[in-house]
Amino acid sequence: MNLSREAMLALERHFVGALSAPARTWLEPVPASQLAFAGSAVRARDGGCAVDFGTVDSPGRDAHLVRVLNRGSHPVDVYIGDCPRWLTVHWRGAEGEALPVGAGTAGEALELVAVHDAEKRFDGCIRLLVNDGGTPRIEELPVRMNARRAYPIAHLDFNGSPIPRPFDLGNGVRPYRLAVANSSSVPLVVRFADLPPWLAFEVGGQRRDGPMAGPFFERRAPFTVHLWARAAGHHEGAVRIETNDPRPQYRAIALQLSATVDAPAVPLQPEKRDASSITTVRKSLPAPTPPIPIEKPPQPRAVITRVEVICAVAVLLLIVFVLIVRGVT
Repeated sequence: MNLSREAMLALERHFVGALSAPARTWLEPVPASQLAFAGSAVRARDGGCAVDFGTVDSPGRDAHLVRVLNRGSHPVDVYIGDCPRWLTVHWRGAEGEALPVGAGTAGEALELVAVHDAEKRFDGCIRLLVNDGGTPRIEELPVRMNARRAYPIAHLDFNGSPIPRPFDLGNGVRPYRLAVANSSSVPLVVRFADLPPWLAFEVGGQRRDGPMAGPFFERRAPFTVHLWARAAGHHEGAVRIETNDPRPQYRAIALQLSATVDAPAVPLQPEKRDASSITTVRKSLPAPTPPIPIEKPPQPRAVITRVEVICAVAVLLLIVFVLIVRGVT
């Protein structure tokens, strides 16, 4: 590509002018963090520090001490600002949220306490307000924790009640519903035992009738059980439930049930069933009898046919012919 002298001068003026113009974006050095942190849970992260509780068993209470060091040449006042909701932060052995931290000392101790009852990952950040000779600034300390269930957490719905209560099934028209759920990654195993003789146990489309002494069903949650009263009369009894939840109220449960089922009435005459009934009553057929002859009613006289008319006419003509012959002779 060939450019003229004027074009070359224009390009030169353009680039020289662009280099001599003031920059629109520039970088300024950020002051290094004046605070340093030390402790068993402190980990290096992205050029700074973070507090990592690690993986803890939930529910529980976990605490860590973090030393706050002042790398400056003079003391500063450090205030505790914002912190995550799941975390409690305070100066150990001191009252209030502000504490002077001397330069070059072993540092003051921050106590971090996490009380948790959930299986999840926790993340957050602690903001510390630093007053350095009247110049305030904010320094952040990230904190994280991974909580998991150490044992199964059972959630049982006793026919709409959170706790087992004595329940009357009435006439047995509706079942008793027991729903079992687990809010933990640890398997929850539920075992049923001692089914009374008047109860029917139904789960997942499968049904078992009592009596059944001892353990008769075991499954991992979640699932739903229906209990039916199936025998006539007044009944009372209990179904025993055992789980591997370590809490005493869920370890062994006795579900008290009762029912008053009316006996079905016995009809005096056989019921009439329509064509859609599944079961029909068949009666034996009577023995065959010989057929009885049936007299036919007398048939009406048929109409005179054409042949009879012709015959009558012929006879009449014959008589006339004879008479004529006799008269001639």
